[in-house]
Amino acid sequence: MKIEGIEVRCDACGKDLLRPPSGIYAMPETKDRTHLVYFACKGKCDKKLQEQYGWGGWSDLKDLFVPEEYIRRQMSFMNGLRAGDKYEEESWKKVRAMFMGAFVSVARESTKEEQERAEALRNMPDGL
Repeated sequence: MKIEGIEVRCDACGKDLLRPPSGIYAMPETKDRTHLVYFACKGKCDKKLQEQYGWGGWSDLKDLFVPEEYIRRQMSFMNGLRAGDKYEEESWKKVRAMFMGAFVSVARESTKEEQERAEALRNMPDGL
C-alpha cells in the first residue's frame, strides 16, 4: 500500500528513499531557529548535502518504519513545534511526506524483528 503522490527522494541524486526504506534525513537549524530538511543516500550524497546545508545531525529513515519508533519521532517533532520550532515551507512539506509515506508501513502489528529493534532503540542513550 502507498499513498499516491507521496515521495521521499534523495535531494542530491533523486533516488526513491521510501521503497525500500533507505537513506537518512537531517534537520539543520538556521540562525533564526528555522529548520531546513534534507533527505540523502548514505555516504556521498549525505556528504554533499552536509557541505551545502551544514551539519544538523541525522536519523536513519529505515528506523522510522519501526512502529514504536515512528510514533516516538512523530511526537518528538510535534513537541518541537509546540516549543517554537519553525520550518521553512519546503521543509515542512518534506517532513509531512516522510511521516505520511512511512505511515502505510507502520499502521500494523510490529514484527518480531521490529520489536527487537524498538527495544534496542529504547536502550540507546538520548542524543545518539
